[in-house]
Amino acid sequence: MPDMSLERQIKRYTAYLRGWCQAFGEHQHLESSDDGIQWLLSDDQVGLILPKSIRKIVYREMLAHREDVPVLALSRSRFEVGAFSRAFHGEQDALGRLALMELLEADVQLYLYLTYHIVYPAGTRIVTLSRRSPMMIFYKEIQPMLVRAPY
Repeated sequence: MPDMSLERQIKRYTAYLRGWCQAFGEHQHLESSDDGIQWLLSDDQVGLILPKSIRKIVYREMLAHREDVPVLALSRSRFEVGAFSRAFHGEQDALGRLALMELLEADVQLYLYLTYHIVYPAGTRIVTLSRRSPMMIFYKEIQPMLVRAPY
């Protein structure tokens, strides 16, 4: 059987003003066991809270306004975007990857933007992939991102 894969574009948004964003909402919280990545899961969105050590590179690769938007590649074992690559490992990552794939396989428009939540420390930002479009009072649309993932 040939290896099946998924390829789709997601709409990306950046805040009009630095630090502005909308709330993430109710979710299940999962913390990766070894590197401090935190997964936020809900029925219609998946979020990532990133440790300071990788935050800047991931934001630059996924959310910066630039002409050469990198492809987001999700394999069964890795998450790659531009110059950033991270292996999936452990039960929390498996659950987070499964939630990402469920969103990507749905026949709905997806949106990528930063959010926050009041239960996390001030200034915490969440990289959010959502079925819900962001509030246009906070965000402006930038170039879409191509996502590739195996079935």
